[in-house]
Amino acid sequence: MKRSLLAASLLLAFSAAYADPQTTAFTYQGNLTSNGQPANGAFDLTFNLFNVATGGTPIGSIKMSAFPVVNGKFTTDLDFPGQFTGEQTWVEVVVGTQTLSPRQPVNTVPVAQFALSGAVGPTGATGATGATGAAGAPSTIAGPSGATGSTGPAGPTGATGATGATGANSTVAGPTGPGGGQVWSSILIEPATAGQLFAPPAGLSTPSNGTQNNFPGSYLPVPQNCTLGNIVATAFGVPGTSTAGVYIGDSTAAQAAATTVAGIATCTLTANNGALVSCTSAGGQAVSKGTYFSIVIANYTNAPDFNNAKIAISFTCQ
Repeated sequence: MKRSLLAASLLLAFSAAYADPQTTAFTYQGNLTSNGQPANGAFDLTFNLFNVATGGTPIGSIKMSAFPVVNGKFTTDLDFPGQFTGEQTWVEVVVGTQTLSPRQPVNTVPVAQFALSGAVGPTGATGATGATGAAGAPSTIAGPSGATGSTGPAGPTGATGATGATGANSTVAGPTGPGGGQVWSSILIEPATAGQLFAPPAGLSTPSNGTQNNFPGSYLPVPQNCTLGNIVATAFGVPGTSTAGVYIGDSTAAQAAATTVAGIATCTLTANNGALVSCTSAGGQAVSKGTYFSIVIANYTNAPDFNNAKIAISFTCQ
């Protein structure tokens, strides 16, 4: 059944009395025909409010289910609070699922027109001043402290007092002084040579001056009495499974002059087909100031195996 909206009008009901505040609702009256005849019955009506004449998105919508239409006429109040801001708006009516066109503009009604163009009334007279209230009770809260005054001048210096009696001797021992310096050494030897008396491990370090010194020749002087720590020797690139002895010697000046080594610690390196190997010798031997450290690698089971080896040796004496 074809339905069309033939005519519609927008009315805003208002009263000249001031007993009730003005609402934002307005009255919508319309005529609905079906096949050229006034429609009768209950219809689902939807009223959409737009801010454009065509297209766009509704800024308000009211749905009325089974709304009665008699002889083609129907009347209802529509209210879209907050949507009328002085800009032109249009109402679109949908009957069931059929949208009727064109949209109808919402015209300014007398009350709204007065609100838009009415003049502002004059400011009323100022009312009389009220009577002075009674005095409040005294405050129990103390006011803030005043600023601190400036410091007065210093008084004269008093006379020097008599010297006191000498105190008793202390029975508490003072702290122990710092320990002596440490001799430490490390050397990388490459390649090793059978029976060679190597140049000494490079390095002499003491806490007293924090310096490190290199010593030429085959011996390393011992600057103070110390105790030998563990010796660690590491070898790399030795083929086969042959062995060699690593010796740490402590010699007197005369023995050093005669290239004589008095061995005090030793360990044995055992090759492992070129892999990295190491040996460790426990320390604990006392070494005297003025003697000389030396390092010797000897007692090879197959000396040529060590010709291209790299051997690192390190030890401490403190």
